Amino acid sequence: SVCGTSPEIMELSAARERWADSEPAEYQFNYTRSCFCPALTNIRVTVRNGVVISARVIATGVELSPTERADIPTIDGLFDVIESAIDQRAHELRVSYDAQMGFPMSIVLDYRETIADDEVFYEVKEVMSTALSGG
Repeated sequence: SVCGTSPEIMELSAARERWADSEPAEYQFNYTRSCFCPALTNIRVTVRNGVVISARVIATGVELSPTERADIPTIDGLFDVIESAIDQRAHELRVSYDAQMGFPMSIVLDYRETIADDEVFYEVKEVMSTALSGG
């Protein structure tokens, strides 16, 4: 539990509510994670009922293996990343939320000031519902 509500928590809650209101049953987004771990750049992710069902490299069209795909969060998963960063009092956390739909467009996260290479950058682009595209 958080003693008092920080601006970050309030912003996160408001964004989460916007996303809950607009989240399609099935949606796609472009996902990038850059860090000192294996980076994932420009992955087209498809989420159905809260589960990542497909992730392919946009440049090549290659589908990621289930193991690689396990590393890719849904948008709800990214909210969890933000929440845990706030809980852990991350040294740096900068999030831009989409004004309409509430999803995090970019997250800059650095857990500890003392460790050089633990910064992570997430980017989400081109979120769209695919629920109505037949089939």
